[in-house]
Amino acid sequence: MVIAYQEFYGHQVKIEEIDALVKELVEIKSTAYAAMVEIAGHDFNPASPKDLPRVMYEELGMPILGKTDTGAPSTDKEVRKLLLQEENI
Repeated sequence: MVIAYQEFYGHQVKIEEIDALVKELVEIKSTAYAAMVEIAGHDFNPASPKDLPRVMYEELGMPILGKTDTGAPSTDKEVRKLLLQEENI
């Protein structure tokens, strides 16, 4: 019933609030990326599936705590959480 009501009448969203949230998330992402580049000591793309493991494991020497299905060192969310706890970053 609720879903039918929302589908029929829609749901009001305040664009200003969405814009503020987007701006905040962009700032958080930018700050996090800048911190990762600072730790690495050079520019790289933290969102790159090739750059991130190279920096984490080859350059910074972080321990490999998991692997992907293909056997490559994992950079998934759970591994990153474990590394944060272990490395005190």
